[in-house]
Amino acid sequence: MLYSPIKLATYMYPLFTADHSMTEYPEKRGNHFKLEVEGQCLHHQQPNSGVELRIPTGVHCTIEGTIHTYNQDIMMVLNENECLVAPIVEVSCNFKHGMPRKCKSSSSHPFEIIIPHCVSLKNIKNIVVRSGNIGKDHSFDVLKAEDDYVVDATHITIFTSNFSQFICSECKEKCSTDISGFLFGSNFEENPPTQISTTRLYLCGPLYSIEDYLCVSNILLEDKKN
Repeated sequence: MLYSPIKLATYMYPLFTADHSMTEYPEKRGNHFKLEVEGQCLHHQQPNSGVELRIPTGVHCTIEGTIHTYNQDIMMVLNENECLVAPIVEVSCNFKHGMPRKCKSSSSHPFEIIIPHCVSLKNIKNIVVRSGNIGKDHSFDVLKAEDDYVVDATHITIFTSNFSQFICSECKEKCSTDISGFLFGSNFEENPPTQISTTRLYLCGPLYSIEDYLCVSNILLEDKKN
């Protein structure tokens, strides 16, 4: 039996679930993709995700990536007073005929990565975007707004010539404190007349308005049904 969701209030990521192990494996697995680009202009919308990639003409490459709703190793680059506000995107690029000239210029950022965020319009100026590689001593650089990325009411558009790992955060003091709660329950009899009731409570926040996080929720619920 599925009880109606209980509206409580929204934090930036899940505060509690009844079974922590179930929240881990979909997030670790991530949403993988591989693209073969043969010089054409490409606008790729990743299935079951709000993340998009835009590749200009004249680029011949293989692009591989993973979209995470959570990655403990990458999250270590955040300060204690920061929280995640968007999916984590890892992208690598293997150029088939060498790096095009348009990608070598220090002032050129021909690739675009569009990532949905959950920050309210009044706080989007507080978003911090980092780019780096977890395999290089957690070396991440803070990107410059307007030069390296722009933010609108729903998305962060990152301009880059070097694919890596991108993580978007905000100061916890600036983010929303609403929390959404979802309660699920079932009843069954064991050695009648004994009746046992079980419940499961999920508390989550604005991140779960993003398709990537909704997909993780659906995976958890389907696995629980099975």
